[in-house]
Amino acid sequence: MHSYMICSILLSHHSALSPPLLLDVSLAAAEIISDRNKKYTGYDSKQYEPPAKVGKHPSESAVGIAYLFSQDQFLLETYRNPYGEMRFGKILEDLDALAGNIAFNHVEGNPLIVTAGVDRIRVRRRPDIGVDQFLSGKVTWVGSSSMEIRMKISDQCEDGEEWLEAYFTFVTLHPETKKSIKISPLIPETDEERAHFELGAVKANAKKQARRSKLELGRPLSETSLKIDQRAAELLDEAGALLRMPSLADPCSVLMDQTAQSNAMVAQPQARNLHDRIFGGFLMRRAFELAFATAYMFGGDKPRFLEVDDVSFDKPGKSEFVLFYLMYSCVQFKVSCFIWPSYLYLIVFASYMH
Repeated sequence: MHSYMICSILLSHHSALSPPLLLDVSLAAAEIISDRNKKYTGYDSKQYEPPAKVGKHPSESAVGIAYLFSQDQFLLETYRNPYGEMRFGKILEDLDALAGNIAFNHVEGNPLIVTAGVDRIRVRRRPDIGVDQFLSGKVTWVGSSSMEIRMKISDQCEDGEEWLEAYFTFVTLHPETKKSIKISPLIPETDEERAHFELGAVKANAKKQARRSKLELGRPLSETSLKIDQRAAELLDEAGALLRMPSLADPCSVLMDQTAQSNAMVAQPQARNLHDRIFGGFLMRRAFELAFATAYMFGGDKPRFLEVDDVSFDKPGKSEFVLFYLMYSCVQFKVSCFIWPSYLYLIVFASYMH
């Protein structure tokens, strides 16, 4: 039996949210952030209190929100894309916002909580935007100073089928020293929670091993790295023909630089979090929408989103910085003109500029 803090998102033109907050974040994210701000009104971000409890159960941090699309036409139109389908950029924004609330519910005291990354976001099927949806999540694994949160979305009905799954990783830092600090451990209660906890531990260990085995000069390549290096060399040879003798190159091959799209914007103050840093969900939404547009321009038709492989945040950015995105469509540059469907793998880089 799971307990959730549930917040139904039924917003209209008369919403109590202040208009500036709605300019840069989605409606649900605005509601989530507003609720978090009320909860932490007046708290001192520089004052840190160590965790007092021995541990917490996953149910203590679980939170869910309902999208009542069937009752609110304004909300429905806000989350609809030009093709009458779900606007996934806004969903990504809400995922990060709610995951942040869950992280705040788990920690004790008031440490600095930072989104370290997002594991693969899987979409199992295309949701019907006319059906009410339910977004929920809870902590599934906790290490020394980091935690993993599993997010999911399902149809809001008796036997609602889960159609999206995502895993967020947060780290906790001391608000003054910015060094990692310990957080309350997690105490699983059910077999499912124990399975998720063990899986989280395995993934965390795999990430540590990957960081230790990064490519270094003079270090022998692993078997996997050798295969990647060989494939990269083949692509470079193909690119050489396009650069030097385009008339003799494969007409179905395209250089990476020819697919790139970029965008620049100012992150307004409304897109900041409690610690006056750019809201991670805002970055994810902007990155996804640029990726979607780039895929459309490259393929010449409406792209269908399948999954997000990985999102990583190297460092937090202040809200007055200007954002610059550079989009590349890679892996499958040799897209066959006669085979459908074609798959595109796109990478987005976001940089901060003064």
